[in-house]
Amino acid sequence: MTEEASARAAAARERLDGLRQRAVQARRLLQEPAPPHLAAQRAEAVTLTERLILNAGRNMSLAFVGIFTTGKSLLASLLVGIARLLVVANVASTGNVTRLVLRPAPAGDPPRLVSAQLSFLSRGTTAAMAAYLLDEIVGLVDKERLPYDFRALRGHRPVDEHDPARSDWSLLERTLRPIWTDPTLNLEIRQWATELFQLRDALEVGAGLLPTVPGNARVGIDPAHLDAATSIGDSRVPPSTFPEATVGLPLSAADLDDVSAIRAVLPLIHEVILEIALPQDLWSFGGLTVDLLDFPGLASDSLRDRYLSHAELGNATVMVVVVDAKKPKQHDNTHLYTLLQQQRHLPAALVDSVVTVINRFDRLAAPGTAARDVRELTESKDVAAALAIAGDLTRQRMDRVAVTSALAAAARTGFVPPDAKPEDAAAAVASLTDWGPTADALATDTSGDAKALATALRAYRADGGIDHLRRLLARHLTGHGIDIWLGEAEAIAHRLDTLLTKLYPVDSGPTVSPTEQARLVALGDHAAAAQRTYLRRLAEIRQLDRLPFPPDGIIEAVRDEAARIVHDWPEWATTHESLVTRSAPEPTREEGLGGLLADYEVALVPEGRPVATTTAAFSGRYRAAASALDTVADDLLRRALSTWTADVGTDPDLRALADAGQDRQLLRDRLLLRMPEPEVTARLRFIESLFDPALLAVHPDAGSPPAGQSPPPDLVARASTRVERTAPFPLTANRAFAWHERSRELTRSRFYGGAEVSDDPIFLIRLRHDLVEALTRYACQRLQAELDLIHATARRHLDRVGALLPSAEDMNLPHPGQENGR
Repeated sequence: MTEEASARAAAARERLDGLRQRAVQARRLLQEPAPPHLAAQRAEAVTLTERLILNAGRNMSLAFVGIFTTGKSLLASLLVGIARLLVVANVASTGNVTRLVLRPAPAGDPPRLVSAQLSFLSRGTTAAMAAYLLDEIVGLVDKERLPYDFRALRGHRPVDEHDPARSDWSLLERTLRPIWTDPTLNLEIRQWATELFQLRDALEVGAGLLPTVPGNARVGIDPAHLDAATSIGDSRVPPSTFPEATVGLPLSAADLDDVSAIRAVLPLIHEVILEIALPQDLWSFGGLTVDLLDFPGLASDSLRDRYLSHAELGNATVMVVVVDAKKPKQHDNTHLYTLLQQQRHLPAALVDSVVTVINRFDRLAAPGTAARDVRELTESKDVAAALAIAGDLTRQRMDRVAVTSALAAAARTGFVPPDAKPEDAAAAVASLTDWGPTADALATDTSGDAKALATALRAYRADGGIDHLRRLLARHLTGHGIDIWLGEAEAIAHRLDTLLTKLYPVDSGPTVSPTEQARLVALGDHAAAAQRTYLRRLAEIRQLDRLPFPPDGIIEAVRDEAARIVHDWPEWATTHESLVTRSAPEPTREEGLGGLLADYEVALVPEGRPVATTTAAFSGRYRAAASALDTVADDLLRRALSTWTADVGTDPDLRALADAGQDRQLLRDRLLLRMPEPEVTARLRFIESLFDPALLAVHPDAGSPPAGQSPPPDLVARASTRVERTAPFPLTANRAFAWHERSRELTRSRFYGGAEVSDDPIFLIRLRHDLVEALTRYACQRLQAELDLIHATARRHLDRVGALLPSAEDMNLPHPGQENGR
């Protein structure tokens, strides 16, 4: 992780600590009664408060999700370098969310499990989960019009939120006992009811383990007992006879050193928490502690798993969707965006929230002939289906897709999972080599998707794709993840502030004067209009060729620079002089083509300069030219974006906002009455950016920053460090030209695209033109990638500004200096 990302992460953590303190204050405030007609808003505020306290205190996280048996647990184990860490099976095996807390350890140390703990569901969550299960059962009967009289269960709440040990299950037992052995009883009702009765039995002995506040109770366990806390086993199989209530003595935390005690309270476990010492040379997040969550399979029939997984998904930073290469199309995978939309408060971040892993790639046969491009690769229906699902999940960002074989990677470490056949493991390892030719062939295709897939396949050949997946996840989490981590908490805090203002309005005397009220409302309206204008204008420059750059556009400017650099190579003069010297007498300007060549000819060959007889003569020159063009192209992008921002600054909405800028201090005074000064400063810092005509801050000479403020970051420089700077040489490596003494006859009819080639110097002009075009194409593709990053950064910034714009409640606060009645 770069120093910039480390600084951003530290700033985000400081901001999150402040948000958590605000949420703790809100928790105390919510203990006061609210008007009865606002009961729903109060319940939402309570939920948001607890979620903000929990999320703001957590680390950034990677959530491994997918249907069961896709290899999520084995992948997670391999990523942290402990192949046997988590339970692995070819059937649904994970019954609880497992949280791996990845703490940085010195390079060179072996990865190791430091501790194992259990966290338990809170009392409120347990009651809500029981209500959810029961409502699903009643809903199924109603929806399918099943012949059962469950009317008495409608709205029933069996678990006492305040004292779970006193829960009443008698109504549920009386309703289900008479029909339990009926062979026609709906199988889903039987299974879901079994989960409820298992919860009943677990509460009988484990109610005392449940905390009042979520996340407040953790119990250490022996790492040797991990399977008991995570493995489903046969616990989900409904019994043939009615499951009568069990009787047992209450268990304490000290009793959980026994496997049978852990199994007895399994339905009450919220998470299994494993602390891992992770050496920085194995997997680094720049010194940050990161959580990796292994979720139960999304397609599980368990309502308990579904309830807990859906609730926790919204709290994760980045989703790592693991799909089965052979069976990629699953409703639960493609349904993820719907789940995220329901749980997330920052919709703009959804597109950056997903990375996809195509696991079990060894089950796809490699092409008999190496695929040279994406079209040839997707001639296989299986490959096409897997890539299509990955593209849908990442919104066609194939650079966010990894291909892996957890089985092959594990086998290479000497570990074959218990349910895997040795011959399958051997075949998986062999597939790594089978895909090698296609990985090499795809590398010659410089298009975006082909380049990303070639990188993924080369990594797959190396170690089953595990190390590439580590780098991909570290890069994504420390890039987009930081913005999601902070942005989601800020969006929750903003919604919470709105609710608290309604529930407990400030009563401290008269409101603002009508004149000030009008000025504040105008300021808010102009700021909102400016934010919308920036978003609209930003959408106009998604493509490089849409950037303003007179006279002919930025692409032509890049081409001109490429031509200037390439034309200065001395090899053109020496090689041309050599060819015209040994060919026919020099043509005159009046002979047409000879006139063109006469303009190009240099009379003297510099002494000691060799003639270019193979493509190797231009290889080093080309790479140096690409490096030089990188610097020039970045400056062209800065100039184009500066032209764009200057033009945006003349928009009427921006001018109107500038005219209202003198009221910013008035808004600051109002906000200080309802939140701490650091919060006001942080919030206004975003809003202030709307007053800067150079919003993107792309030109270092855009002007001096205001007093007391640091210069804005150069977004082009930031983006260029995150875009790969490797220019592939467009010619066949070390290939002889037609005038090479040893290959004149051999290459004369085959070298240049199959066309006839002679010693005619016109070939040099064609070659020079093609090298200029190759450099132009490389530079423009890199600039487009930089522009994509800049666009995404600016869009996230503007979305956050929109979320922080002052609300109507902010505009109607009392005069500065009056006491805050809250």
